[in-house]
Amino acid sequence: MVAGIHSDEAISNQKGPPMMSNDERTAILEATKWVDEFVTQLPYTQISVQMADTLRVKWVCHGDDMPVCRGGHGMYSAVVEEKRFQVLKRTEGISTTQIISRIIQQQGWSQHQGEAGGAGEALSSALCTAQRLQQFAAPPGDR
Repeated sequence: MVAGIHSDEAISNQKGPPMMSNDERTAILEATKWVDEFVTQLPYTQISVQMADTLRVKWVCHGDDMPVCRGGHGMYSAVVEEKRFQVLKRTEGISTTQIISRIIQQQGWSQHQGEAGGAGEALSSALCTAQRLQQFAAPPGDR
């Protein structure tokens, strides 16, 4: 299996600051027994069939929380159309959104703590992102 790692810059531009550094994400993949090799510093853009061929992968896989790139294009639309995509069911109860929520609850933070530009503003941004992610991850009837 070839696993891809988006660059810190690409993640920041798309979602906000990454929860884990590039080195941390790389270390996790190095420790994963199913990963044979990985590609780092990937942009957060639509994955083309040409990119899949360049990386020598037959199938592109991602969890069922399908990402959308800036501009509104599905990150995997091109490989889906060519029938070279496989959805992996994500593990319920394990997500960045839920980890952020746990940290916030455990620390007793509120949206009103901190001054402008400080922890309160960063927390408010994280909460908005977490709430949007929860909406998109929820089954259609629960949104």
